[in-house]
Amino acid sequence: MPSTTSSADAPANTPADAPASASAANEPSWRQRGQAYRTALLSTDVEGGGSDFVQLNASVPIPKYYQVSRRAYHQFRAGCGHVDDRNADEIYLQGNRLIKFLAAVLPLHPQYGSDREELIRAREECRLMLADVGRLLAAVALCIDRRCHGGHGGGHGQG
Repeated sequence: MPSTTSSADAPANTPADAPASASAANEPSWRQRGQAYRTALLSTDVEGGGSDFVQLNASVPIPKYYQVSRRAYHQFRAGCGHVDDRNADEIYLQGNRLIKFLAAVLPLHPQYGSDREELIRAREECRLMLADVGRLLAAVALCIDRRCHGGHGGGHGQG
């Protein structure tokens, strides 16, 4: 069954909280337009099915899902190295989708809590990727916020 939960609905204490669901009241005034834009961007993505994930197939071994997660993570990291005004929205969506997959979808696989050593290592690797995606996503959010503020940041100009 497809999920319609955005990364803004991810459990507390996940990296999704900071970039996707921070209220405009907690943002510096110059970032509020960017926050509103990012919130609308995520809503549009959810409505368009961009963040829907097919239910995990329990008959597919979880190492296959870990492998796909690694590929998506490396693709996201590579995109973050070249973020600019033209691709920031897509990279932001990609990061939020990855957070949703790592934090909310992958843990539903029956093998996720396995005590097999190689699966414990892979699970920990995913937790580290999740933290890194959250950190990188905050930088992408800043790029979007600066664009929405007219290229200025740090409280310069109008707020």
